[in-house]
Amino acid sequence: MTHFSFDKVNTYAVRIRMVRPDGKWGTSITELQIFSKQVAAAKKAQAQIQVDGKDLPNFNPGLTDYYLEASQGKVPAVTASVTENGIATVVPSVREGDPVRVVVKAENGDILG
Repeated sequence: MTHFSFDKVNTYAVRIRMVRPDGKWGTSITELQIFSKQVAAAKKAQAQIQVDGKDLPNFNPGLTDYYLEASQGKVPAVTASVTENGIATVVPSVREGDPVRVVVKAENGDILG
């Protein structure tokens, strides 16, 4: 008998598939499925914004507007990352002088900020 053990995880389904080894007649279980209630999507997340590869100085999640000067006429490259399976979308400016926008959403789809 083979015994498997796993560290505790939050999940909504487990699937185990067994394959008959070559030269063997078979196995008594080919698939085992375990289901539970679905884990709720995260409602919160932490965002991190980088400008030209460096963390945004004095970043405050409650502050929604930052004004940065262009260096040598070049618009800074803005990137963002989010924890808890959230998503960040960086919307570049269309015209010179227009803002670069960062939209941050939690895993459940709520817009944060």
